[in-house]
Amino acid sequence: MAGIEERVREFMTNWKPIEVNVDEWIDDLKKKRMIMGERKHGPLNLETDPRDFIQEGIEELIDFLNYLEMAMLKGRLPFCKWVSIDKDVRFTIWRLTGTGKWSGLGV
Repeated sequence: MAGIEERVREFMTNWKPIEVNVDEWIDDLKKKRMIMGERKHGPLNLETDPRDFIQEGIEELIDFLNYLEMAMLKGRLPFCKWVSIDKDVRFTIWRLTGTGKWSGLGV
């Protein structure tokens, strides 16, 4: 059996970074979600769909903030990471509204 130094040397010699293209990974997830949505609701037709996609997106981001906070409270997400992501998402919501206020949320 190899000693620890030999095992570390072997690991360092054979180590290769994992190459992940985050954009491709996320785009693939988005495509899968679109397919799931079409199976459930039918094909998306932007010409006839009456939804306000910005409003719906903001509502989803607010849900995400709640989910993220629950994950942090359950110990699944470090506090510092939660704070950082929470601030990023809040800024994204602010950018989407243009004013930081949005009457559609009842606030």
